[in-house]
Amino acid sequence: MIVGAGAAGLSAAWHARRLGLSPLVLERAETVGGAWRLMPQGLRCLSPRQHDVMPDGDFPDAPEERAHRSAVVALLERFQRRHKFRVQPSVSATSLRTRGDALVLETSRGPITTRSLVVATGEFGRPYTPTLTGVFGGTSVHYRDFRAAELRPGERVLIVGAGNSGAEAAVAALQAGAEVSVATPDPLTRPNPAPPWAREALYRLSAVPLRWVPGDGGCSERTPVVDPELFDAVTAGRVTQVSRLVSLEPAGAVDATGRRVAADRIVWCTGFRREVDFTAPLLGAPRHRGGLSLGHRGVGYLGLPCQRTRRSGFLRGFAEDAGAVVRGLAGRVT
Repeated sequence: MIVGAGAAGLSAAWHARRLGLSPLVLERAETVGGAWRLMPQGLRCLSPRQHDVMPDGDFPDAPEERAHRSAVVALLERFQRRHKFRVQPSVSATSLRTRGDALVLETSRGPITTRSLVVATGEFGRPYTPTLTGVFGGTSVHYRDFRAAELRPGERVLIVGAGNSGAEAAVAALQAGAEVSVATPDPLTRPNPAPPWAREALYRLSAVPLRWVPGDGGCSERTPVVDPELFDAVTAGRVTQVSRLVSLEPAGAVDATGRRVAADRIVWCTGFRREVDFTAPLLGAPRHRGGLSLGHRGVGYLGLPCQRTRRSGFLRGFAEDAGAVVRGLAGRVT
């Protein structure tokens, strides 16, 4: 059984079928696609689309080097049409317990018993917005719900966070004619793209299992910013950088230096929280080795950063991770 019909869950279904199993995929939405369906249209993958390969060798069909959200959604829809996995839509997992050697997954449509479970709910299903004192009187949205087309020329937009999503939101708002500020406690540095030959070498090295590398090869859940546009806009004075926000006001916010930042709209590019609440009473926070749970031999995880390689947690790593986790689970429960 697989919870989640995004790229990771569908990859797990493909590998399970290759082993002669009959995977059942549960998806709380009405169709496949996972968090990709919910993201802003302007969201792009962080790697060249030829590297974002599903287990059958297919990858996003797009004119750009890096695929946008719609191309990834189309890829996942195409993958499901081709392989016709058994997907039960509009089903939410609510809790997990054991009964003898079996696992019992409680869902919105009743309990389901299985010997092995892949948790493929991903890292991007639950938007996180920090709690600050005060009340903001304008529009406040998380990055997942941000639509640059809704902006008015001259609208004052405050972007909170300067990671990849913050950089994309700031540039999109600037292109829409907004006055943009970015709140971040850290100095911005300009990304320097490596030459093509070096990028290909780094991509190949990213497949090395982290267990073979001292200190996990420095793998981190924090993803470096890929595009230089935000840095260039701040340097040119087209975007104003302010410090960490400490409170909200009806007309904006106050940063850590006491500066008042006027805003009509705040966009929280502050990340997401892992959706594993339904496993927590039994397993707590995910503890695993290579994606295989240390809390129960019948449970595996997919989509966790650094779970096996530096590709883990990204579209480019799901196919390989899914194969390893599914094979590992099959060996554990036979």
